[in-house]
Amino acid sequence: MKISIGVFAYNEENNVARILGQIAAQSLLFAPQVECDVYVLANGCTDRTVAAAESALATLSSSPTARFVVCDLAFKGKSRTWNHYVHVLTRADVDCHVFMDADIDLVEVDTLAKMAALLGSPGVQVVNSRPVKDIEHRGGRLGPIDKLILKSGGTLTDYRKSICGQLYMARDSAVRPIHLPLGLPVEDGFVRAMILTSLLTEDEDLQRITGDAGIFHVYESIRTIAGLIRHQTRIVIGSSINEALFRVIRRSPAERSARAQLLAAAAADEGWLERTIDAELPRWPYGYVSFKFLGKRLRGASNPSRRRLRKMPVLLVGLAFDALVFAVASLQMLKGRGAGYW
Repeated sequence: MKISIGVFAYNEENNVARILGQIAAQSLLFAPQVECDVYVLANGCTDRTVAAAESALATLSSSPTARFVVCDLAFKGKSRTWNHYVHVLTRADVDCHVFMDADIDLVEVDTLAKMAALLGSPGVQVVNSRPVKDIEHRGGRLGPIDKLILKSGGTLTDYRKSICGQLYMARDSAVRPIHLPLGLPVEDGFVRAMILTSLLTEDEDLQRITGDAGIFHVYESIRTIAGLIRHQTRIVIGSSINEALFRVIRRSPAERSARAQLLAAAAADEGWLERTIDAELPRWPYGYVSFKFLGKRLRGASNPSRRRLRKMPVLLVGLAFDALVFAVASLQMLKGRGAGYW
C-alpha cells in the first residue's frame, strides 16, 4: 500500500516539528507492505517553517520505508497548494492521500492506521477525522468566553459525513480528477461535494464517506470573539461561493471527464473564481448569503419541551451571533473580498 501525506504548513514554525514527530511515530508507517511519502507543504511562508521542518527531520526517527520531503513553495493558499500536492508532487501509483494541517495534534499513535483500515471498507472513498477543540479535550473548568466559543461554531454537524480539512484520508481515484479553483475560501466542502457526487454527475452518495468516534485529532480553539466571527465569516463566505460554483459546474456538460477538464482549466486561471463570483452573485432574493444560513440553528429547535425552553437563552445568543456573521459576510462579499478570504 502506497500512502502520501500532505502536511499543509503556512507560517507554522512553532508547530511543524511537533506534528512531524507525531507523524513519524504513527503505527501505519511501520506496517508491513506500507510505503509512505510525507510532504511538508510550506507554502509562501515568511517565518522559519522550512528551517524548523528541516531541523526536525535531521534528528527524526521513523520507519525506514517512510520518506520525508520539505517543499519550500513560493506561492501560498490552500487550494493552490492542494492542487500542487495532488497533481505535481505525489506519485502516480499512490493508493491514498492524507490531507493534514500542521497545527493539529495526533494524540494517538494509531490514528492513521485506523483511518486506513476504515478506508478499506467496501465503497468508502473518504475517511474523516473527528475534530476536537483543545479546550474540550483537556477538560477542566471553562470560562464564559470558552463556553461561548465551544457552543457557537466550528463543529461539524456529523463528522462521519463531513470533511474536516484539518485531517482526512481519501483514495487517489477519488481526488485525482479534482482541481480546486484558486482562491477557494473553504476547500473541504468543495472536495466533499465533488467526491460524493462524482463531480456533480450523480446524486450524493453518503456511503462514500465515513468516520469513527475513535478517530480524532485535537486542534487549538479560537480564543476571542473577534477571531470566532472572522472564522465563521470565512465558512459562510466559502459555503456561498461553493453553492455558486456548483450551479456553474451543473450547467456544463454532464460527463465526468468534461467537468474534470472544467476544474483543471479553473485551477490554471488566476481570475476564474473572481469572475464566476461576479457573474453568479448577488442572487435574488437573498443577495450574497442564502437565508438558510440564518435558519440553520432553528432546525430541530421547534419542540417546545422544558429542556429546550431552558436552552432558549443560548439559542437567542446563537441567533444573534449568526445574524452578525451573516451581515459581515455579506458586506465582505459586497466589497469583492470573497475569493481568497482569510
